[in-house]
Amino acid sequence: MAEAEYKPEGQEDHISKLAFSAVAAPNPETSPESSQPHEISDLDHYVAKGAPATKREVYSYYSYYAGNNGIGSFQYSNLLFQNLIYQAGFNPNVLPLGSSTCDVDPTAPCQVFWAGGTKDYTSVILIGNGLTFLVQALLFIGVGSLADFGNWNPWVVRGFSVLCWAFEFGFLGVTTADKWGISMALYIFSSVTFWASYVFFNAIFPKLAHDLPEARLAREELLNGSINEEEYEHKCSMARSKIMNISYGWNNIGFTVCGALSLAALAGIGANDSVQQNNWGYSVSVAVCTGFWIVFAIPWFLWEKKRPGPKLPPGLDHKADFLLLDRFLFTGRWD
Repeated sequence: MAEAEYKPEGQEDHISKLAFSAVAAPNPETSPESSQPHEISDLDHYVAKGAPATKREVYSYYSYYAGNNGIGSFQYSNLLFQNLIYQAGFNPNVLPLGSSTCDVDPTAPCQVFWAGGTKDYTSVILIGNGLTFLVQALLFIGVGSLADFGNWNPWVVRGFSVLCWAFEFGFLGVTTADKWGISMALYIFSSVTFWASYVFFNAIFPKLAHDLPEARLAREELLNGSINEEEYEHKCSMARSKIMNISYGWNNIGFTVCGALSLAALAGIGANDSVQQNNWGYSVSVAVCTGFWIVFAIPWFLWEKKRPGPKLPPGLDHKADFLLLDRFLFTGRWD
């Protein structure tokens, strides 16, 4: 039998039956002022927009957090990038350039060919990190509003997740010093897409918490006048804290388990046997963490329910000035 289409609670009940103020049941021990009617300032704010959150959906949310722990995206990938660029480095005091590797004299300068000249390999690593932060800043300024407005967030999370997986699996083909430039590019793109997926996924939790059973019960109590807005907000705050704290717990568990799997892979490969095996071990570690993430992300992709964000103001769409949307998120003003 086909599942009936979900209709937000209150759409046919509270809006038509309740006035825009509700009278809380007076407590005999409270002052006369406390028994006065309390006004609900924005009734639409308290009408559920999404489907009720089930245990399966909530645990799949935790599951994605466990998988998206970042140990492959900005730990092992960064280590591999630094390994390869150091192995490609040379002592600039020995001619011809590139004839003496950096491990011959660790106290001497270590440079790589860069932009038609040479540059310290540590400076190039810092350039890579700087480019990562720059691209992230431009990305979040440009499309950050999609995390909160409209229905795009789930697809943005999926898109950045899949892109990150592709970049991370790309490290399997980058294990020699002559490919350090490719490893730098993969590191930048995998870091950017990882943080994008993490940030956009993190933006889902207020909507999910808003539809937890305890939050929906509190909403019913508010609309029926048994609690006031302050009590309602406290209960919702506790629901949000519950989701976020448990999520961080599962994220750390995922980080620990993924780290243990990576260490097992490094030991199995014999990463200490040679430089080449060490490079290969880091590549495999990134792939192991990526596979771990994919397995734990699938339940969320299957069981996530639609929870639309607020609509854009009249006259704006997602092709409009994203800076204007970002300004609203920071200031609460459109003008």
